[in-house]
Amino acid sequence: MSQVTKRALETSLKNLLLQKPLDKITINDITADCGINRMTFYYHFKDIYDLVEWSCLEDAEKALNNKKTYDTWEQGLLQIFYAVQENKPFIMNVYHQPIISTLFHGFVHPFCPHLRTYLHKPKLNSRNSP
Repeated sequence: MSQVTKRALETSLKNLLLQKPLDKITINDITADCGINRMTFYYHFKDIYDLVEWSCLEDAEKALNNKKTYDTWEQGLLQIFYAVQENKPFIMNVYHQPIISTLFHGFVHPFCPHLRTYLHKPKLNSRNSP
């Protein structure tokens, strides 16, 4: 039930972002839109920015969708870009807020360990120099 409520809050936030900027959206707006009370919001998130960060992390995880291996990292990165494109109103609205680090963290951070693994893996056809 917790994930269902979080997703409802995320959907409400994204719907509201189509109408007004993030800094004009209140917790009351979000909770009224999805039909829950304010305390339920605070049970799941400490503030709107916490919801934004959670949403970014969830979107990134969905975009990667098991494409986190050496063989699939390129597909995962491409999926991240598709997710950004699909969520353009959300991304652009958040981008113009002073919480850009949340956006970076949410969409890039989950992919970084896999990219580092790929970059540090020796090339299969490389020869050791004498």
